[in-house]
Amino acid sequence: MSSDSPLWLENQRAAVEQSAAQLEAEQSIQAAIAACQTQNLPVLVKLATGTSVVTPHQLLAQVLAGTDLQQPLAQLNLVPVLPLVLETLWSWADLSSRLSQDQIAALPVVDSQGQLRGLVTAASLLRAKPALEPQVAEQNVALQAEILERQQVELALRRSRERLQLVLDTFPQRVFWKDRQFRYLGCNRQFARDAGFESPEDLVGRTDFELKWADLAPDFRAKDTWVMEQNQSKVLYEESQRHIDGQWQWLLTTKVPLRDESGQVIGLLGSYEDISARKQAEVEIRRALEREREWNTLKSQFISMVSHEFRTPLTSILSSTELLQRYGQQWPVEKCQHRYQRIIQAVDRMTHLLNDVLVMGTAEAGQLTANPQNMPLLALCQELVEDLQTQRQTTHELKLEKTPHCPSYAWFDPQLLHHILSNLLANAVKYSPQGGQVVLRLAYCPDNYPQSWVFQIEDDGIGIAPAECDRIFDLFHRGDNVGNIPGTGLGLAIVKQCVDLLHGQVSVDSRLGQGTLFTVVLPVVAPVVAPMASPPG
Repeated sequence: MSSDSPLWLENQRAAVEQSAAQLEAEQSIQAAIAACQTQNLPVLVKLATGTSVVTPHQLLAQVLAGTDLQQPLAQLNLVPVLPLVLETLWSWADLSSRLSQDQIAALPVVDSQGQLRGLVTAASLLRAKPALEPQVAEQNVALQAEILERQQVELALRRSRERLQLVLDTFPQRVFWKDRQFRYLGCNRQFARDAGFESPEDLVGRTDFELKWADLAPDFRAKDTWVMEQNQSKVLYEESQRHIDGQWQWLLTTKVPLRDESGQVIGLLGSYEDISARKQAEVEIRRALEREREWNTLKSQFISMVSHEFRTPLTSILSSTELLQRYGQQWPVEKCQHRYQRIIQAVDRMTHLLNDVLVMGTAEAGQLTANPQNMPLLALCQELVEDLQTQRQTTHELKLEKTPHCPSYAWFDPQLLHHILSNLLANAVKYSPQGGQVVLRLAYCPDNYPQSWVFQIEDDGIGIAPAECDRIFDLFHRGDNVGNIPGTGLGLAIVKQCVDLLHGQVSVDSRLGQGTLFTVVLPVVAPVVAPMASPPG
C-alpha cells in the first residue's frame, strides 16, 4: 500500500491517535498511581469508562481492614481514557469469591455520583496488603491501648463509686436521692434495709408507691415536688413512716434539691434519722411531768385536807377539854359525859384519818402486800357492824345478811379485808340520813367460775351522780353533792387498792337521792376449811 494512499493515511492517522490516547492514558495512570501512593491506597492500574455499577467500597473496606476508597478516589477527578466493556456485573458475594479464586482480574471503582472510574486488580490488592499490615498492627496496638485505658478508667470509676457507697453506708443516717420523675437513683444500705431490701441496687428505678410505705407516698410526693419546684431545701422536719416490721417510726428528715452544672434542678437528695427512741423518751418525760403535776396537786390537796380534817377534831377536843376543866365540877354527869364522848369521837376521827394516810402511803410506795390466811370471816363482818354501831353512836340501822350455808371461815388477808369493809360501811353511814338503813350482805358462790365471795354494802343515802361514778375511786375525789359532810377522799381509793391486791373487782351502782350499792367480788384462793376445835385441857 502506498504511503500516500488515502487508506494508508487514514490508518496512520488512526494509529497516531491511538498512540496519543495510550500515552495520555499512561500519563493518567501514572498520576493516579502517584495519588494513590500518596494516600496509602491500593494502586489503580487500569482506568475505564462504561456502565455504572454497584459501589464497591464496602468489599474493599473488608479486604483492606476498613480502608474506604470511595471518598479518596472521588477526590482524584480521574478522566477515563480507556474504553472497557464489562460483560458481566457480579454480586458482591460472587465478586469477593471470584476475586479470591483469581476468576476475575479486577474490581470496578466508582465515584460519588456512581460513575465508573477504574479497576483495581487482584494483584495490586495483594501487593497493597503487606504494606497495610504494619498500619493495621499499629492501629491494633493503639486500639488495645485505648481499651486498656478505658478499662482503667472504668476500674477507677467503679472503685470511686464503691468508696462513695462505703462512706454513705457508714453514715448512721439514711441517705437517698431521686430524679425529677421521683424515681430512686441510689441510697445507702441503711435506707435500703428500711425499705425491705438488702442491697441499694434493688431500690434503683422504684418510686415510693412501689414500697412498703405506699400509703404515705402521696405525702412524700407532695414534699418532693415542693423541694424541686421551689428549688428550696426542707430541713429537719418530723414525719412518720412504717418500718419493715410493721411498726411506726418517727423520722427527722432533710431534703435538698440536686442541681447540674447550669444550676438546673435534676432531682433531690434526702436524708433522715430515726428518732423513735427520742420521741418515746419525750412521751415518757411528758408522762413523768404530768404525774409530777398530779402529785403536786395531790400533795396540795392532801395538805389542805389534813389541815382541815385535823383542825376540826382538835378544835373539838380543845373546846371540850377547856369546858370540862372550867365547868366540870359544876355540870351534871350527863353533860360531862357528852363532852367526853365528843373528845372520843374526835380522837377516833383523827385515828381513822391517820390510818388511811398510812395505808395510802404504804400502797403508793409499793409496800402494801397481801398475806392471805384462813380467817373467821363472819366474825370479822359482825365485829365491824357492831363497832360502827357503838363507836359512832349512830341512829342508823346496820344489818348483816348472809346466804344460807355460808362458811364461817375464808382465805383472805384480814387487814386488807378490814380496810375494804370498814371504809365502805363508814361511807354508807356518813352519807345516809340519820335513821337510815345500811346493809352488809355476804354471799359464798362456789358455782361461779372462778369460785368467789361477794360483798355488798347498800345504803339509802344521797347517792352519786352518774358522771362521777368513774372517778369515785380516784385519790382525794369527792362528789359535788357531799356539801358540808366531812371527808378526806381517801376511803374509796384505799378500797380500790386493797381489792386490786386481792385480785378482785369493785363496782358501784347509785342514783342521786336514792342510795348507793357497792359490790366487791373476791376470788376464792384456797378451800374453805374451818379450824379444828382445841381439845379440852
